[in-house]
Amino acid sequence: MDLPTKPPDDIPFASLLQQARNGDGEAIRQLLTRTQARLQRVVDTRLGARLRASLRRSDVMQNSYLAMIDALPRFPGTTEDDFVQWVARIIENDIHRQHRWFRA
Repeated sequence: MDLPTKPPDDIPFASLLQQARNGDGEAIRQLLTRTQARLQRVVDTRLGARLRASLRRSDVMQNSYLAMIDALPRFPGTTEDDFVQWVARIIENDIHRQHRWFRA
């Protein structure tokens, strides 16, 4: 018998975060689903016109998500805002790296 699952918004963010830190793929997916719109706005705000001609938002998001998953066990925050700010820094680092690569 299948038990009903809670919609992602009903699960406290801190609980999802702890599960994600422990490697739970579904928890990671739910974290990213909850924060995707905010993180996409970070990319849209930070990605200049010159880079946008060579780089898609989805590329930046994918690179940043991979870096985030690798570093997640060391993430010290506990709230959704902490998480978004942390991933925003990862996004900014990736954009800077891409800028240097395309400029070379």
